[in-house]
Amino acid sequence: MIIEIFGWIGAILLPACALPQIWKIYKTKSVEDISLSYLWLWFIGETSILFYAIFSINSIPLLFNYFISLFIVSTLLVQYTIYKKKNKKKLN
Repeated sequence: MIIEIFGWIGAILLPACALPQIWKIYKTKSVEDISLSYLWLWFIGETSILFYAIFSINSIPLLFNYFISLFIVSTLLVQYTIYKKKNKKKLN
């Protein structure tokens, strides 16, 4: 039971780490300091580990973490695409 609680704490806190970045990008409408390669590596890593967890690990907290993290990194990639294009148009 205690181990499960630690699992849920980590499953909630780790994806939450990216929420301030999502909010900052939304407020500033700028992705200038965000590395696209970092986001893609994070996305590929989350997708890979999610498939592994689905087919080999029976841990609800881990599955929750990977689903939420994949959603968050996808949100960051969408923000990157939107705001990078908008900032390029402003410069032209």
